[in-house]
Amino acid sequence: MAKKTTVKYTDLMDFSFQSLTHNLKLILPSFIMVTLSVLILYFMYFFSGLKDFLVANPGILTNKVLFAAKFGDLTQTPKFIIAITIWFCLELLLSGFFSLTKFGMIKDVINRKKVSLLNGFKFAKDNFWKYLMLHLLSYLLIYLPILVVFTIYSILIKYNLTNLAFINILSYLILFIVVSYFILMLGRIFYIYPVLVFENESIFKTLDHTFHYAKTHLWHTYLSFLIVLSFVIGWDYLKDAISLFSLSFSSRIIFIIITCVLVLFELFLTTWEHIFIFKSYKVGIKSSDKKNILGKFKKSNKKSNKKSNKKSSKKILRNLKKVR
Repeated sequence: MAKKTTVKYTDLMDFSFQSLTHNLKLILPSFIMVTLSVLILYFMYFFSGLKDFLVANPGILTNKVLFAAKFGDLTQTPKFIIAITIWFCLELLLSGFFSLTKFGMIKDVINRKKVSLLNGFKFAKDNFWKYLMLHLLSYLLIYLPILVVFTIYSILIKYNLTNLAFINILSYLILFIVVSYFILMLGRIFYIYPVLVFENESIFKTLDHTFHYAKTHLWHTYLSFLIVLSFVIGWDYLKDAISLFSLSFSSRIIFIIITCVLVLFELFLTTWEHIFIFKSYKVGIKSSDKKNILGKFKKSNKKSNKKSNKKSSKKILRNLKKVR
């Protein structure tokens, strides 16, 4: 049996931090994506008719009821619908391309290769459509079953409106099922992008490999997931507190500076998280979980082969005796 090696998560976090501080260019893809997103929003502000809407209705932002009524009319105009559709498609394509660029650069960091933005662009170009398909399948795997469950739930509620006890029990049961499934699937697809990047397999093989990895490295997967989740939640609370603090300043310049600092730190943190996830995947492969399973399987096969060989040799000897 292979010797079991324990994963030191503090070392993983330190490796991720050191890798990022020594390769700050890893933030570049996210920075470019955010910059382009801001520019797209700026153009959509004019193209969608939102600017003309605000000019034609001065002070409407202070009246929530009036804003909701008139803005609803704006969202039904062909110009606004086309603008939103273009914005959504551009955001999807840009986020996919620049995320893959960052993933390719992180792969080079972990494999101790030269890190460059051009190599990241090349990796993104070669794997772009595979990434989009996996992204879509991931969302379908998580949210489609949940949608089906809620559809069944609404149908059952519709025909049992008078039975309050049934509605309460069913509501708690559905909530438990949905939350459990959501957590299960988040763990199952937690390493889908590292598998895509490192293994270079087809779409469905990548999904199968991801599910198998999560199954054979259960504790490692969910511990890594909890570490990342704790950083995300902690940063969200801290960001909200700093944002509220920035509103206390009357100067717009101070507000803009604080907002820019928050955006830069968020780019730093999300890149750190991705390095941690990718390195965690590689460390998990080197740990004993997979090796032990394969080792036990091979040993059991060897034992069964030895037993079958012994039985077959005894049968041959018996047959020879009978012939004699």
